[in-house]
Amino acid sequence: MSDSSCVSQLTKLASNAPVDAATVEYRSDGSVLIVSNGQIDPTALEASGIAARIVVAAGPGAALDPTGGDTAVRQVPARVVEMRGWLGQFVPAWSTALGDLRSNGVSGGDHEQFDIVIDLSDPPLIDRSVVPIGYFAPRDRQQLADALAQAADLVGRFSKPKYFHYDPEICTHQSFGQTGCTRCLEVCAADAIRSDGDRIAVEPQLCQGCGACTLACPTGALSYAGADRADLLAQLDDALGAAHGAAPVVLAGQLDTPFPAPERDRIVEFPVQPLAAFGEELWFAALARGAGRVVLLADAAIPAETRQLLDQRVAAARTILEACGQPADGIALAQDRAQAVELIRGDPVQPVPSPDDPSAHAPLPTQTKRALLTGALARLETTQRFEPAPLPAGAPLGTLLIDRDRCTLCSACAKICPTGAVRYADEDADGQAKLGFAEDLCVQCGACAQGCPEQAITLQPRIASAETRAHWRVLNAEPLADCPDCGRGFMPRKLLEANIRRMTGPQTPAAAVEQMRRCPDCRHWRIRNP
Repeated sequence: MSDSSCVSQLTKLASNAPVDAATVEYRSDGSVLIVSNGQIDPTALEASGIAARIVVAAGPGAALDPTGGDTAVRQVPARVVEMRGWLGQFVPAWSTALGDLRSNGVSGGDHEQFDIVIDLSDPPLIDRSVVPIGYFAPRDRQQLADALAQAADLVGRFSKPKYFHYDPEICTHQSFGQTGCTRCLEVCAADAIRSDGDRIAVEPQLCQGCGACTLACPTGALSYAGADRADLLAQLDDALGAAHGAAPVVLAGQLDTPFPAPERDRIVEFPVQPLAAFGEELWFAALARGAGRVVLLADAAIPAETRQLLDQRVAAARTILEACGQPADGIALAQDRAQAVELIRGDPVQPVPSPDDPSAHAPLPTQTKRALLTGALARLETTQRFEPAPLPAGAPLGTLLIDRDRCTLCSACAKICPTGAVRYADEDADGQAKLGFAEDLCVQCGACAQGCPEQAITLQPRIASAETRAHWRVLNAEPLADCPDCGRGFMPRKLLEANIRRMTGPQTPAAAVEQMRRCPDCRHWRIRNP
């Protein structure tokens, strides 16, 4: 039972049935709020089979039945301006204060929370691809009749799976108060994810298992429950090992209907629902383990936000393959079954490495999403002279550009970076402060750019060679300022001068400026020994 375009399915529970941590529970007594711009015929509601209380919010000035119709139906001359919640816990915001409603003989309890909402307003109060369970926005009489019929069944206890797992330790949403990655918030069609300080919070009652957040997440902090990455890779290996012939096509998606024999003989079927749970790290891993092509079969139930994300990630994946020396069409998204058949029948793509190459069967790292992605890409790389290729904004691979005229080597970026991709060394053998950077660790979250006080950092999404990505390189370096008393280098010169400019003015005594040029130890010694 579902009223969304996602995969969420409700299960009716007995009154005493237990619910475990992997399950989300809903409780509904069947109270219904109908949001209407005009009069609703109470007899139509009586015929719907709904036995519990119904409140009709018809808006100020609407023609209301003066008798109120059936005692279970109460009509209210007030407008609903906002709706929040889900089955069993919908909370409307009213244009009229609850005190005014009570003065009309309506109790506050009738209007503070509802189990089910039937929204006839135009535009709907909740206008997104995936609406909460228990919310209906019918546009015609037939849809209204269907909504009333479904509402009559939504009484009792229900459950659905908790579709996600969240690991806050590897989340790059915020760091030291600076906002970084917001990819999951941007793609959630159910609006179930919100910022919660340094981390994100997912509302399990709103999440309906679209999986887009797990595809968008660059670190694997959000993953799809029940679809462990190591298990998926093991299943993929088994399927490829049992395939007939070389360079089979891996077909992933909701595969309810078998393909005909000519196509079936060329494919490795990999049923996965939702499709977004089969992430890009597994696309590349399949090719690295000998698949000739990966075809992702979309289905009609995929929300628009998820489909757009898939389009973007597949386009980026094709750019990456081309840069690695692989055919760009090694990864393709089929919008329907007919297009999938065309792709399966197309010219085979020679896998690199070939199935005869021992490296094709060597284990890939599965400890993290990032490790699997970079490990698979390193194996696919065959280009002798790898030219870095730009990727679209939002891609999880890339480097940083530093404006050295602005950068003072204050080290804020190194402190902020949640993945350790930027490191600061305050002194090396050359007597310089240096910012080091490892591209393999950078997920392009942007926290460093947000937190840079000099606005000296720009993200540059790209795919570079495995050697370039793995190598620590210097982003910027600056000689240390020497303490005039002890001679020890203690701070990048440019940072010291920037601090002096910020903290002093024309009237600042020269002795105070000179004190700032000393190292902390000498500064404290002079304070104690004036």
